Amino acid sequence: MANLQRITDGFMSSGSVIQVVENNQTLARSSTSSTTFVDTGYFVNITPTSASSRIVINFNCRGLTSGQGYAYYTIYRDSTDLSDWTNEGFAIGGYNVHGGVWFPVSVTRIDSPASTSQLTYKVYLRVTSGYIAYAGGNTAAGTKNQVQLIAMEIAG
Repeated sequence: MANLQRITDGFMSSGSVIQVVENNQTLARSSTSSTTFVDTGYFVNITPTSASSRIVINFNCRGLTSGQGYAYYTIYRDSTDLSDWTNEGFAIGGYNVHGGVWFPVSVTRIDSPASTSQLTYKVYLRVTSGYIAYAGGNTAAGTKNQVQLIAMEIAG
């Protein structure tokens, strides 16, 4: 393998992709009956090279609710909810009269953390009262239950 020198962000023009970190997880699906956001266990870590960088986070999975409930999905950076809507999150899915219909969940957020320390981005989930919400597919770990999280550092 060739020994390549890393291009420092000082030489990258604004908007250039500095690094991409992907965490494709095959955990058992996450579920909750909580009406407040709970950690699903899905995460990605990234360490920005510059405090002026922005981080683009993308999350994709399958979602499901029981009955006529609504599922709410959001992304946290460490302990900070990155959505602009209190207790609403970024993606909402559900309300199926019969229940049991999977739907796609895709969330993208641009974050400006002003940090060069390792950051952890996590997916959180909640549901309307009296129902169950799911993130991910099958019930067993590793069984085609891919949940994708991507973190991209963008030069500021």
